[in-house]
Amino acid sequence: MSKRIFFLGGCDLEMCAIKRLLKKYNEKFVDKKLKWGAKTSDILGELEKYRDYDKIYLIEYNNDAGILKWENVEHIDHHNENSDKPSSIEQIAQILDHKLSRFEKAVALNDKGYIPALKCACFNKSDIKRIRKLDKICQGVSEEAEKAAEKVELKKINYFPFSHFSPLADRLYFSGIEKFVIFNDNLTMFYGYPAEHLKEIFKNRKTFYGGGNHGYFGVEEKLSEDEIKEAIKEDKEKEISTHIFILPFFIEGKDEKEAKDAFIKKLEENGFEKKKFDVTKPQNYNEYVYFHSYTKEVLFDSYYLELKLPKNSKYIIKLKNGDIYELDIEDIAVRIFENNIAMLSFHLNNYKYSHPKDILKINDFGRRIFPQYIREDDILAAKDSFLPDCIELKFGKKVIREDFCKFIEDFNIKKNKNLLIPKFVSEFVGEKIKYILDDRMFVVSFYIAPNWLINELKKDYIKNDWWYEYVFVDGNGKTCQDDEFCSEIIKKATYPRWRNYGTLWGVSRYSLVGVANEGGRFLMDHVKTMYFQMASLVLLYRSMILNLSDEVKKIIILLNKKDENIDISKIREISKKIYKDYLEFLNGIFFREITAQEQGIEMYKMLLNASDIDALLQSFDREMEELDNFIDILEEKERNENLEFLSILGAVFLPAGFIVGVLGISSLDKIHPGVTFVLIFASIIAGFLFIDRKKIKSFIDEDNKKKGQIFVGIIFLIFILIIIFSIGNFKN
Repeated sequence: MSKRIFFLGGCDLEMCAIKRLLKKYNEKFVDKKLKWGAKTSDILGELEKYRDYDKIYLIEYNNDAGILKWENVEHIDHHNENSDKPSSIEQIAQILDHKLSRFEKAVALNDKGYIPALKCACFNKSDIKRIRKLDKICQGVSEEAEKAAEKVELKKINYFPFSHFSPLADRLYFSGIEKFVIFNDNLTMFYGYPAEHLKEIFKNRKTFYGGGNHGYFGVEEKLSEDEIKEAIKEDKEKEISTHIFILPFFIEGKDEKEAKDAFIKKLEENGFEKKKFDVTKPQNYNEYVYFHSYTKEVLFDSYYLELKLPKNSKYIIKLKNGDIYELDIEDIAVRIFENNIAMLSFHLNNYKYSHPKDILKINDFGRRIFPQYIREDDILAAKDSFLPDCIELKFGKKVIREDFCKFIEDFNIKKNKNLLIPKFVSEFVGEKIKYILDDRMFVVSFYIAPNWLINELKKDYIKNDWWYEYVFVDGNGKTCQDDEFCSEIIKKATYPRWRNYGTLWGVSRYSLVGVANEGGRFLMDHVKTMYFQMASLVLLYRSMILNLSDEVKKIIILLNKKDENIDISKIREISKKIYKDYLEFLNGIFFREITAQEQGIEMYKMLLNASDIDALLQSFDREMEELDNFIDILEEKERNENLEFLSILGAVFLPAGFIVGVLGISSLDKIHPGVTFVLIFASIIAGFLFIDRKKIKSFIDEDNKKKGQIFVGIIFLIFILIIIFSIGNFKN
């Protein structure tokens, strides 16, 4: 049996949990009870005793003595250059073939990503406080430091003359301050600010970092407040992620033009202004030349309006578990296309939340517009899984808030269709709209991810759960639980052309998302312009086809009612208009290629495939063909019935015609008028008897009531005319 030994580094909760694990599995270990930041030089003498061991594991040691040159030494850490690795306890668990308990997972999250990581994993506030308390006990935080932290005036930059900063850091974070700096005479710690950015600023200083790109970053000296402020100032200019939520809908109204004009008037009353695409701006120029000329006509000549926003406008997503995501609103826009198809889009930027789980939750919960399901015992049960507790839009003092509580009072959709329209939609576009998709908006998103995540995706994105959730917008865990199937669909949904650069793109029916490291930041503008336009175009295709298909279905339902008041000729005209709109769509709006750029061509094809555009087109073609056949059958039936009606009428008067033909008009003049009347009337009766009674019945039964009434009316009129004619003859 091979010999191995573990050396424990600086003491904290994670190291205590590792020690307990090693004891459980009877592993040999050395614990010198060192403080955090342990060095290999501190244990060099002890290490020599185990020089002949098969394996020596050094847990969280700074390698200042060159020990890693020993072939039998393995360093276990997740800080500094190892920040892309799993936490130390996860690495130890893998060596021991141990499955982490819920508590041990919490320990790992706490050490890897601090409080944000615990929150993202749905640990409640009491659990988080318990973990933090245990961590401080293991660190050896003094009672004096705990009491002093309670008295500090909380600010972004705080002086704290103790060796452990965790009491003050916890208090700041639980008070809602998620980005802050703590320093003393020997150390300056940045919490929540991007490590990659700070590394560049302090590249000539002695530093350390961990907890992800927005965890903690330490400079082993006292920095001036001016230096600190300058470092923080730089961070404000950088976005962590961008999120665009797009809601396609149909403007309702009997008259298309009147409905559109009324809709535009309402938008203008609500503060929207028409914007013309200004190609002279550099960013707009890049967007303009990206597309083929015929595509530009559809994208840039559409009616586009933007909301005039006050400074610091916010889109706030609040979850039932207490999580809050506050995003900056860059723009709120409405675009109107042909056939009264319109799109409302929220353009949001994230400067605060860096953890990968945060990005998933922003996308999934931020796009919801009404509950996906309800239960009798809990109308808003969806808030436990998909639906946000509320969404707020803040424009200075004005707040638009939707908490979906109106469903508790009334969830009868047939009676109140406006239930499905949240305030953050109706406030801008009114309630005379019809959704084209379902309970969610389409998501366009791009994320500047920490290096550890990028490295995982470069290694194997197909089996990476986070990437699957990001592409398919699952904010509360994977909705697919078959590994083989997951691998198959995520491979199909991923565009990996720039994978080795650390950039991946994903496409699904409800998303166009991308991820990159800091080197791919320039792509943020591409997402906000070219890729947003690309997604809008495909959404337009899907919306138009579904809307036309819906119109066809309405006609078929109407025809199936067998209402005799239906004018088939008018139905034919409506059908022709639908087909005309369809041909105009195919020839003027729908394009197989929209750009000459290779990446754009390939991603556009992926979007078309993900949205099932070809399948929708084929389905609509079949629907139109069936409708035309149905109308042809009804028109043929109507023609046959009219011919049958005329043939019956002719048959009724056949005997009378025969008598007149045989006797001649001059002979009838010589007969007494009364006899003439009886003779003609008797011939009509004979005509009735000559006709098949079933044919007569088909004209006077309930299904053909109108035709029966006309037929009887004609016979009655002839009868009256005969009487009048006879009376006239009698008088003469």
